[in-house]
Amino acid sequence: VYAAGVVLVTAGLFIVVAVPGTGHYIPGRITGLMMLVVAVMPLTPWQTLALGASIGGYYLAALEFFRRVHGLGNSELDAYDHVFMAVITLIASALTAVVYQQRAANYRSYITALRASMDLRRAQSQMLLAENGASMGRLAAALSHELNTPLGVLRSAVSTLPGLATRVSAADAEQRERLLALQQELFRSMISSVDRLREIVGRMQRYTN
Repeated sequence: VYAAGVVLVTAGLFIVVAVPGTGHYIPGRITGLMMLVVAVMPLTPWQTLALGASIGGYYLAALEFFRRVHGLGNSELDAYDHVFMAVITLIASALTAVVYQQRAANYRSYITALRASMDLRRAQSQMLLAENGASMGRLAAALSHELNTPLGVLRSAVSTLPGLATRVSAADAEQRERLLALQQELFRSMISSVDRLREIVGRMQRYTN
């Protein structure tokens, strides 16, 4: 922006050399540049003040140089231009302060909305984790219930079979036949329980897949 101001001032002074009396248009061009900077550039008030002062200082120095080198008249170095440049710099700095406050307020609102959105996503994630934990708890309860029944049958059958085998060897023919039928019933219960456990394991495998 400072380079653009230097170009505007220098080009304007060359025009003044060719067309005397047009030097008072240069502050107007600098004013347009400063207003454009205030509207577009995200500057702080101090930066705008320094920019306006530096462009104004260059303008006065260049005008004095052109006056001495190219013989510009004293009318091109009017005290009104000094005051005008100072006022424009102060006005631009004040406008920059207003725009800066608005941009800062918008940025704070954006940060607040962003934090609220992050908190909401965090709460949603925690809710999903809680729901998943509850689902896993229900699944574990159902699975333990499904496993306890066949495991209880197997445990009962395993603990009964040795005593039953001992009784079969010492029983008479009629009792042996009844005990053998009971033994076969225990075997069928064990096979049924093993099949049920295998079915539960298969269901769990399908669930994990």
